[in-house]
Amino acid sequence: MKNNDINNSNVKVKSRQIAAALLITCASLCCSCSDWLNITPEDTVSADELFSTYSGYHTALNGIYQELASNKLYGREFTWGFASALSQCYSNNNEPNVEKRYTYTERYEYNTNEVEGYTADIWLTGYNVIANINNLLQHLEKADKNLFPGVLEYEVELIRGEALALRAMMHFDLLRLFAPAPIEGNNTAGIPYNDQFPNKFAERLPVKDALQKIIADLEEACDQLKRYEGESTAREKYLTNWTLRYSQGIDGIMPFFLGRGTRLNYVAAQTLLARVYLYAGNQSAAQEVAQTVRTRYVAPLNNIAASENFCYLVATNPAWNSSDIRSYPHKLMQETLFGLYNVKLASNYEDLVSSSRNAFALKNVEQVYGNDISDVRYGKLIYEENPGAKGEDLIHRSLKYNVTNNASALENSMIPVIRISELQFITLECLSATDLPKAVDELNKFRKSVRGCTVDIVADTREDFLIALSKEIKREYACEGAHYFFFCKQHRLPVNDGLTDINLSSKYTLPIPQNEISL
Repeated sequence: MKNNDINNSNVKVKSRQIAAALLITCASLCCSCSDWLNITPEDTVSADELFSTYSGYHTALNGIYQELASNKLYGREFTWGFASALSQCYSNNNEPNVEKRYTYTERYEYNTNEVEGYTADIWLTGYNVIANINNLLQHLEKADKNLFPGVLEYEVELIRGEALALRAMMHFDLLRLFAPAPIEGNNTAGIPYNDQFPNKFAERLPVKDALQKIIADLEEACDQLKRYEGESTAREKYLTNWTLRYSQGIDGIMPFFLGRGTRLNYVAAQTLLARVYLYAGNQSAAQEVAQTVRTRYVAPLNNIAASENFCYLVATNPAWNSSDIRSYPHKLMQETLFGLYNVKLASNYEDLVSSSRNAFALKNVEQVYGNDISDVRYGKLIYEENPGAKGEDLIHRSLKYNVTNNASALENSMIPVIRISELQFITLECLSATDLPKAVDELNKFRKSVRGCTVDIVADTREDFLIALSKEIKREYACEGAHYFFFCKQHRLPVNDGLTDINLSSKYTLPIPQNEISL
């Protein structure tokens, strides 16, 4: 069994012991705020001290976001790292004596030091996030509401709503990784659902029960967040307006209440709820939520530049016209409902890319896109590192995680987590079960008007449509982990690498790390 150069520490702490200590990273919301506090044991503050002021709740919640953005979670492994390797995003290594970072992950060889190292880190960090969320929620429940100065109404609801939504999101992604999909068996063992601090005796719930708890958290979160920024509230514009969504500087408003694009806001929580409904097999609920959010908050394709709605960066947008690809809007921030922030994201990515000649080179790019060379996801978000090379020597890379010219520090550090196109795909997946021709037509309209494709997809059966949608998701969320992680497992579809359908059979579910197996 070989070892990669990854940090493969043997995790000795069981997840049921995670809640024994509170380690909150004190971090401000976005790039405009100062001084990250690197927590060590001597820096640890007691929970009572931290939650003795309203600003302590702000600090705790921001620390949770920072931990979510770490390399072990959405800063790498749930996006462009481990999950993308499972999705067959990266090419085979043709350098002799150089082992790729995700060699065994891409082969689905789960009982190796490499994969066990990644999964142990994901499990431990994920449940540590959940423990911190539970600690915050329990203190908030018993807090004197007069503790909060009332700068903006519904501050307590805002904090509670975000915390509940984040707890649901973290549990859901752990469930999708470490438990069978509902299609394989709703009553099979899933994961522990921790909703108390501390929780020393969490048991693994059946998949259906874990999903019910996730849905309950999200439904309550949406109710809480709607009071703060939902339909008809004055603060709705802080979220839906492109300029204000990432603003940190509105006179008289604390930064904590701004930057809603980098927080799990009301619209993002609604979209996440639709995602979970669909995964759980409740298509009618998923379609209703997704369609409601699209109608209320997303500009229609015939009015795509609406300023007070989320809107797509269409293929004809002048932003794509620069002769320098590094000036392209590589994060599609105006399409992002929720993104995390990691100030070291670009440098972390570039350090790993430079570790070998074809590290993180994209796999079978020409075959993935076929004749759709006008697709902006191909022509604008992928670049040739060595133009003119042929065959295996030609290296394609994603532009998403590079530092680009004319981009803000926030954009270069943004990790897209939920985007408006997911609402479109959820709606179409549900529609395909009742009106296949309309679903095909709507998907082709999206591909043409938004992404610039010229080749229509054809689907005579729903199975054909799901396969086509799978390939579309591979393009749309390249290097974001979605092909395997969001879609193929849910439907037991093969993972396609552009050339080959890889039938995963018994490989859809990763084993719970050995040090946690007694749960």
